[in-house]
Amino acid sequence: MRGCVKRVTVSIPPELAARAEKWSDNLSPSRIYQEALEVWVTKKEALAERVKGAGADMAAIVERLKAQKMQTVHDFYDEGQEEGAAWARTADYREFQYAAQDFYPFSRSKRKPGVDKTVLEEDRLLRETFQALFDKRPDLWRVDHKGLLIYEAETFLKGWHEAVKAFWEAVAPQIDA
Repeated sequence: MRGCVKRVTVSIPPELAARAEKWSDNLSPSRIYQEALEVWVTKKEALAERVKGAGADMAAIVERLKAQKMQTVHDFYDEGQEEGAAWARTADYREFQYAAQDFYPFSRSKRKPGVDKTVLEEDRLLRETFQALFDKRPDLWRVDHKGLLIYEAETFLKGWHEAVKAFWEAVAPQIDA
């Protein structure tokens, strides 16, 4: 089934063109492109069929992955709370008060939701605290292509912040008494 032939333009780097030049008597760019494209399309179709083959299992797979994601989120949140409470137990008064009452690293912007890691790195009072957390768990404090902390780190930070605030609320009335 030939029908209409679709023309395409293929660009190649000059270095490859120069190397291919010595084979030009045996070279059919059209044929090479057709064969390569056939292999590529066949692989993509096979992968699509494998995914589609999961069919009825797909709902169960999605539910299992959702449950695992939720558990992961809870684990990072709980770990953040543990770290926050541990930090609060030994924190300097000024840092503690600031972290509990004034510190809010979470963006309120709908255009760029999340936590920019530089906010933590440049915070005048908590810089050392966060650097210690970065050093303790470097795998956790990665950023995405926008420079925002990955979801797990943001979840950890939410737990940390909540624990610090709760700890402050428990001790502040006694400090002022």
